[in-house]
Amino acid sequence: MTERRKVQHSVIPSIRLSVALFVLGCDPASTRPAFLPLPQADTLLLKGRPGQVAGEAASWLTAQGITIERWSEKDSYVETAWYDTTAKRATRGEGDLDRLRTSVKLRCWADSGPPGQTRVTVELVYRPFYDPSQPPRDREVPLMEKGGARAIVDSLLGALKKRLGVPGAERDST
Repeated sequence: MTERRKVQHSVIPSIRLSVALFVLGCDPASTRPAFLPLPQADTLLLKGRPGQVAGEAASWLTAQGITIERWSEKDSYVETAWYDTTAKRATRGEGDLDRLRTSVKLRCWADSGPPGQTRVTVELVYRPFYDPSQPPRDREVPLMEKGGARAIVDSLLGALKKRLGVPGAERDST
């Protein structure tokens, strides 16, 4: 009985220490949102470092006239302002509430993959309705229809592939 009690007491401090180290390792000043990408988001493995991939994504989006609301090379994250695909203009914050169905937001997470590679995840969302009683993330729906605003994601991923390369592409071309 005493042996079992000793094991329990030695395990609990280890768990507490692990949790404490995890919490201390979190950066409260991160530009990344507290949520993960939606499961329907596009994912691609690229050559390069996460910060480099995020920087390339931000540069490409800016060159297309899409306003960046948040981006960080350190956090490897890019988020655009709400972009009205009909009016071709961006709106910060909640966006243009009169144009919910044509306004989209793009988020890009770049995470370490195998050595020298980065897994980039790009989500494109819109809001079919406005309900201030719900948290903003709960109002977002992935935009999956081909064409239209989805072309932004397809073009971004194509540009990143061309600029940075895809692992194994050398083997495929021989």
